[in-house]
Amino acid sequence: RTVSRPRFQTLHLAQADAYIVDEVHMLSTPAFNALLKILEEPPAHLMFILATTELHKVPATIKSRCQQFSFKRILPGQIAQRLGYVAQQEGIDLTEEGAALLSRLADGGLRDALSLLDQCAGGGQRVDEQEILDTLGLAGNLETAKLMGQLAQRDTAAALETLSRLYRNGKDVGSVLSELSGLARDLLLRKTAPRGGAALLTGGYDESTMRALGEQFTAQRLLQILKTLQETLTELSRSVKKTWRKRNNRNCNKRRRFC
Repeated sequence: RTVSRPRFQTLHLAQADAYIVDEVHMLSTPAFNALLKILEEPPAHLMFILATTELHKVPATIKSRCQQFSFKRILPGQIAQRLGYVAQQEGIDLTEEGAALLSRLADGGLRDALSLLDQCAGGGQRVDEQEILDTLGLAGNLETAKLMGQLAQRDTAAALETLSRLYRNGKDVGSVLSELSGLARDLLLRKTAPRGGAALLTGGYDESTMRALGEQFTAQRLLQILKTLQETLTELSRSVKKTWRKRNNRNCNKRRRFC
């Protein structure tokens, strides 16, 4: 019985045949049963390489007959170094700051970093931090950083004006609070673990902006801001649910009247 649905990519390795099944967790139950029969008594010349991003969806009977190798995220410094090499080979004018920003945005994936570099270098212009933010549509993050700076200066009037402008431009308040929370988390990581926490940064902000904001906050105040933002997000979610329930009940009552 053959395993249906997935497409196999055959590689000829010496006297062995290797079948790579990508996203193996997408196989149907009959396909898994057929694969299990092969894995129980595999021919000497046959090898299966099963790749998945959701290991918990693979049946235990399959996992118990396989050797597991977990891929790890690549460190931002290594990604930035590789991007610099690729840019040099391809004649792309990539700055060190731009490579560092792309490495953070890639979140540990070299392929994603190369895709972002290719996207930003499409116009043949110099790829620096500002160009990356504009090309990837992250220029709005600068408004969030500006709002955080106003919070650092305790300028309530300016902060409310910025928040109002973002809201008028279609920015959801919950999204603004989430971005502020992520930015406060990044600043706290840079403050408490400048080297070890580099791989945990969400990215999306240039180095000069992060450095300027970091100088305006203490770790204690960042913790306080982060706690307040998270509590506000929780309360906002509850408030939205209550409003939805009230509107739903009101609509139900109206329907009953018309009936």
